[in-house]
Amino acid sequence: GRQFPLILLLGRPEDQQTLHDLMTAPTLQDIPKRISDVELSRTIETALEKYTQINDIIVVETAIDQLYFKRLKNLLMALPKKDQQEVLQIVGCQIDLTNIIILFRAQQLNLSRKTRQAFLLPYNVYLRERLEKLLDATSMEQMWNIIAETRYHDLNIQVEKQVEDDELLYLLEKAMKQY
Repeated sequence: GRQFPLILLLGRPEDQQTLHDLMTAPTLQDIPKRISDVELSRTIETALEKYTQINDIIVVETAIDQLYFKRLKNLLMALPKKDQQEVLQIVGCQIDLTNIIILFRAQQLNLSRKTRQAFLLPYNVYLRERLEKLLDATSMEQMWNIIAETRYHDLNIQVEKQVEDDELLYLLEKAMKQY
């Protein structure tokens, strides 16, 4: 069977059973059937249909991210107005950083502009003015130059631009977690 090293089981005992059920699904198409959250199950099912076209997990990851941030936005809107702004800054930063990773990964996969745009999380806060440029970029170097013009310019300093593209994504994700 498949092996999933270093998965840390946390939470309630039923969460551990659900994780086991997901890990032992015979096919990818069986995974949504094992998820009790109907909206999440449908989201993954739809993403898996697109997965066969691109053949990269980015399709499923971005679909789940989009659902997660949609739900987070709904929770945020339920907060008192005075608390919304502070939480929005944190959430907005996380959305922007997630979009940066999505765009770099999509660039590495040489996906079309239309496909990259479909993967982006809505509700971005700070990158809004640079998203079009990032979508139009034709290389990772161009993307770095655009990011250098944003509040996330420190990411350029934390990650060496001269590394190989595969290593770049790992280092970028690591830097973003520290950010």
